[in-house]
Amino acid sequence: MKQIVQERKDIAFYLIMFPAAHPQARAAIDYALCAKDNKTRLERFEKSFDKQPTPKAECETDVVDRNMEYGRSIRVSGTPTTFLEDGTRLGGAVEKADLLNAIDAAAKKK
Repeated sequence: MKQIVQERKDIAFYLIMFPAAHPQARAAIDYALCAKDNKTRLERFEKSFDKQPTPKAECETDVVDRNMEYGRSIRVSGTPTTFLEDGTRLGGAVEKADLLNAIDAAAKKK
């Protein structure tokens, strides 16, 4: 996704944290969400992929609980799940070229 948004300024991704698979994901997401600004949130989230211990979150948040509830309501059962502008659902990891093709095809349907 980072490569795509660097290359294509007409594409944006909105991430909804849905820790379905990894047991430490919830702690890492809560820690990232408690950051004061988006830059720090992103840095904290990216560090969670380094498999370093996650510090305890400095705040309490119900964002993940609400995300999980919403995800279940639209039948998300795993991550990643990508929804395109036209409602197309892509389950699992998608190669960059395939994702770009799907995005472009969805945009043409508008």
